[in-house]
This record gives sequence, C-alpha cells and structure tokens, in this order.
Amino acid sequence: MAVDQQHQMLFRKLQDGNIQCVACNRYCVIKEGETGACGVRKNTNGNLELIVYGKVIGPGPSPIEKKPMFHFLPQTMTYSIATVGCNFTCQFCQNWDISQCTLQIKEAGGDYIGKIERLGYPMSAQKVISEAKRRNCPVIAYTYNEPTVFTEFALECGKLAHQEGMKNVFVTNGYESKECIEAMKGIIDGMNIDLKGFTDEFYHSITGGHLQPVLETIKRCHQLGIWIEITTLIIPGQNDSDEELKNIAQFIYNVDPCIPWHISAFHPDYLMDTTPQTPISTLRRAYTIGQSVGLKYIYCGNVIDPEREATYCKKCGTKLMQRKIFKTTFTQNFKNGMCLKCQTMCDGVWK
Repeated sequence: MAVDQQHQMLFRKLQDGNIQCVACNRYCVIKEGETGACGVRKNTNGNLELIVYGKVIGPGPSPIEKKPMFHFLPQTMTYSIATVGCNFTCQFCQNWDISQCTLQIKEAGGDYIGKIERLGYPMSAQKVISEAKRRNCPVIAYTYNEPTVFTEFALECGKLAHQEGMKNVFVTNGYESKECIEAMKGIIDGMNIDLKGFTDEFYHSITGGHLQPVLETIKRCHQLGIWIEITTLIIPGQNDSDEELKNIAQFIYNVDPCIPWHISAFHPDYLMDTTPQTPISTLRRAYTIGQSVGLKYIYCGNVIDPEREATYCKKCGTKLMQRKIFKTTFTQNFKNGMCLKCQTMCDGVWK
C-alpha cells in the first residue's frame, strides 16, 4: 500500500535503503539523506520525512475568488497556507520566491536540507484550524506553492477542518499521483487545477512536467466528486493558438461542460520577465472559443472585464453573479445556487 500506515507518508520502501515518493507523478527515487525534486521530501533512515511539516508560509485570510474559485462558497474568506517547494519548475511562476527557493538552495550546495528546514513559520495543524476559526474563515486553502509536496500536512489539517464543519480546497498544478488522490478522497472538497497548455512540448519545456498526468488528475478528481475549476494562464506565443485553446476547451467539455474554465492573463515574472503581457483581446478570443465548444462557465482573469467575470445561468442566460476585484455580488435572480428566473440550479458548492 502506498500510504505507510506507521508513518502516514506517501512513499514505498525500495532496496538498498532507497525509497520512492508516491505523492506526485514524478515518483522520485530518493537515496538516504537526500530529497526528491521538490526539495522537501527526504529519505531519513529508509522512511520519508516531510521536512516542511508544520512550517507554514504566508498564513492568513484570502477571498475564495482569488484562488480562483467562483463556484465554491462565493463571498467566503479562506484561511490560506503554503510551505516552500514545488514539483514543477515553471518559468513564469509568480510565487517563485517560495516555490523555487528549494531548488535554488539545493543547487547552491552545502547543507541545503538544513537551510530548507529553517524556512517557514512553525504551526501545527491544530493551530491552523484555530487561527482559521479566529479569523472567521470556513475554508482552508492549500495554495501559493504546490500543495502536493506537503500533502500529509494538508490532510492532517483537512481532517481537523472537517471535524469543525469547515471545508478544504487545493490550488494545484494537477500532478498528484493516483495514490495521493486516493489519500485526498473525502478530505479535499474542491480544487482549482492548472491546465497550463495542451502539448507535452509546452509542459516539458516551460514547467518541467508532462501533460498526460494532469489530464488524468482532472478526470480522476471529477469522478471522485471533488468540485473542480480549471485555470489556464495564457502566455503570448506559447499556448495562445486557436488550436491549443480549442483543445483545452474540448477536453474540459468532454469531462464535464459545467466545469468552470478560468482563462487568465500572463504578466512578466521570474524567468519570463521579458515576455509581453497577454492582451485582453486574446482572453476574449479564448472566451469565445470556450463558448463555441459548449462550456457553460467561462471567466477572464487578471484583467478588468466585468461581463466576462460574471456567472450566467446555463439554461436561460440570466446574469446570476457579478464580480469585481475578488468580490462577488449576487443578483436578485440568484439564491441558494438557483436561477430564480428559470429554476435551474447553477453548478457548484453553495453551502
């Protein structure tokens, strides 16, 4: 079994003291005293040690709309937490200072593990939940860096959150292994999954990952009944062709046409700081492509475009929700997840 019941960690033991991490689709084989690609999952005496367990980065309230999640308890504040580390090496990462710092520390040599272990604010799972309650946040969001790398800590927090009547959401690159998704079942209630492009060439060259595992994660999590929203950051000259955008939209449609698709504008950052910002015309083109394929809920992000940030009834087209800078306003035609004009339920998690 992938989850070692003694240690509750996602790994399996191999010969010669090596272990294989099974948290993500990299399936890193880790030698004694070393870490996997993420820099935070270490082989300690033939067992997996999460060296950022309970070492939190950036804890605090954040609107659910900022994840972005538009159909999961809108108008709710999440209590958002992260650690350092990531299993991707996205050249455009806006949170590179926490996601990529482990790679940078590791490449610098020396006692890199000791340096990584000292990063983050000590915070137990119980403290995360108590702080969320104190700040009136009914949702815990695992975000900013890739939560898959700290799955075990997230799941400990998640179990306690459920005991308090709270919910849990992952903001993720979708590289979770099947073993990880099995462990998440019944604990993680919602996910925003990045579908960054639709060619393996793009994934491998820009993110260091591969496309197919992300597609499998989306299908798997949807089948488990986890509420899913998908985000595509559109980068000029990289993943903005009509063909690629249509392929993304068609894949989402084939899984479920009612999965919300967030199409977000790129801004220069990290190693792609000379790439131009995405023009709003490109987002609107993607929006139209999504509509032509048959997607029911499409949103333009990282721009001001009120009509394309709003939610419309999938049956009669009535405007149900309006958004402005992470704030959702319900129209008079929306109540308890329903369009009052035609009595059709809007897909999502409303309570």
